[in-house]
Amino acid sequence: MLTSFLELYTLSDNTAKWSVDNFANNPPRLYRLQAIEALMKALQINCSYQEFQYGEFLFGQNQLNQSELIIKIKENYPTLFQTTNTDEKDQSDSQFMFEMLFSYRMKLQKLTSLRDSVLEYSEYNRYPVLIIDTINNKLQADIEAIDNILAYLINPKEIHFSNQELIEKYNYPVGDLDEIDSDWI
Repeated sequence: MLTSFLELYTLSDNTAKWSVDNFANNPPRLYRLQAIEALMKALQINCSYQEFQYGEFLFGQNQLNQSELIIKIKENYPTLFQTTNTDEKDQSDSQFMFEMLFSYRMKLQKLTSLRDSVLEYSEYNRYPVLIIDTINNKLQADIEAIDNILAYLINPKEIHFSNQELIEKYNYPVGDLDEIDSDWI
């Protein structure tokens, strides 16, 4: 869910304009949108894409275990807890956390995917690409840590579905996304 949303955001950053009609003539965007819709149904996230990006699906969320959230944060950012006396039962505003981290993550997605637009470059033009690659590689561990926290907030019960189940029950799109992307280029 997170990956599909971030990929589509990279291709089209105005979530208010995300619709099957608007993406009908763009198979890579349409596939990702259909995947997001299916995953939202499967995870019982009943909100718009804009509401999702602001974490509004978390209002009234009773599945979220606050102590589990704090444990996830500790696992990914143990240094945050070295200087403070934080009990695992501390409360956290999960909607605010999601909104802040997801907003930051969407901006990171735009920055880190910038390099993807450069398919070829000459030997004389390698330095900007190498600099961007170096910085992106340094960010990967923190991006994964943020993604772990966001994934927990999206799916706190860590529910898993088979591809077949997603296709049959939730109308997940069928096809090879890599092929769809390469045909579009």
